[in-house]
Order: sequence, then C-alpha cells, then structure tokens
Amino acid sequence: MVSEPGRASNEHIIRVRSETLNATLSFESKPDKANPKSSVSAALSVLALLKNLSSPIRYF
Repeated sequence: MVSEPGRASNEHIIRVRSETLNATLSFESKPDKANPKSSVSAALSVLALLKNLSSPIRYF
C-alpha cells in the first residue's frame, strides 16, 4: 500500500504471477465526496464481500 498526499484519485492494482500467467488489473477512481480518504468502489467491494459471505453461490 502506497500513500501519495495530494493525489486526485484512488488507485488499486492487483498483480497475479504464476508459472503460466502474469496479469495486472488496475482500477482508478475518484474519492468519495462524503469521505475523501476512500472511494465509492471501496464501499461497493465491502458490499460484494458481504453478499458472497451470505450466499451459497460464490462470485469470483
């Protein structure tokens, strides 16, 4: 995790590396107006996690 004071967006990078695959996913979003230290995508991620925990069907 890296913090860059003054940055105008939140960036999340997921890297997967294995013997057969190298993949990088990058998401950049604007800060949440109600909570500038976070983003709307962070709240949506929490909701998706809770949905997966309570569902017999798992979404990956």
